[in-house]
Amino acid sequence: MLGLELGRQIRVRSRVILLVLGWGGLLLVALWFKCAPEHDSLLQGSSSRVRMPAFELKTASGAMFRSENLAGKWTVVHFWASWCKPCLAEIPVFIEFAQEWGGKPVRFVLISLDANWGDAQRVLGSSGLPAQIISLLDASRRVSEQFGSYQYPESYWLNPQGEVVLKWVGPQDWDHPRFKRLLSQTLLNN
Repeated sequence: MLGLELGRQIRVRSRVILLVLGWGGLLLVALWFKCAPEHDSLLQGSSSRVRMPAFELKTASGAMFRSENLAGKWTVVHFWASWCKPCLAEIPVFIEFAQEWGGKPVRFVLISLDANWGDAQRVLGSSGLPAQIISLLDASRRVSEQFGSYQYPESYWLNPQGEVVLKWVGPQDWDHPRFKRLLSQTLLNN
């Protein structure tokens, strides 16, 4: 009898220890994700930077826009679509973030992957975008493929030479101070 009781107590204690260790491990993982520094896909340490592909896309007014028009300016290229749920929540914050940089040597390029301008305009609105935001349509998704974008939204930080410096996959919190620091420091140092 005593042996059975002792065995049961050991099993109960073992389960309690495993449960505590399991929850403790989950807590540590959660804290690591909460406290770990945010990571961008940093490409600037590479000795051979990837150049932005040359492209031509139409604006909402039907004018042809060429990638060479971005030369000499820091640029954020952002791929999105009206059918992409994370994109819908991110676009207003992205536009608000871009508005803060008016008059600075930085451009923001929104490239919609929608099938037509009507779908894109329903998200962007008809009031017009600030001058530093260029809106383009890539219905064939050819340009997004040239960039290597397949998970939307995706964004790229390009230097004035048209080289990719950073890539962000997925929706970003554009009102987070790290983006303001990144642009401020980059523009001050160049």
